[in-house]
Amino acid sequence: MIQQPDITFIFSDGGVHPRVIQDQQGRPLTTGSLSQTLQKDLNLLLAHG
Repeated sequence: MIQQPDITFIFSDGGVHPRVIQDQQGRPLTTGSLSQTLQKDLNLLLAHG
């Protein structure tokens, strides 16, 4: 499985990794959009892992 350091950091540390606080346009993410982004990444991990 491909390692996802940002996701691992968030779950192991309980905080938000600096690199995932902003979306691709550089806008700060709200808690809701951050959760959606993580869920999408996790779904990709589960699908391809």
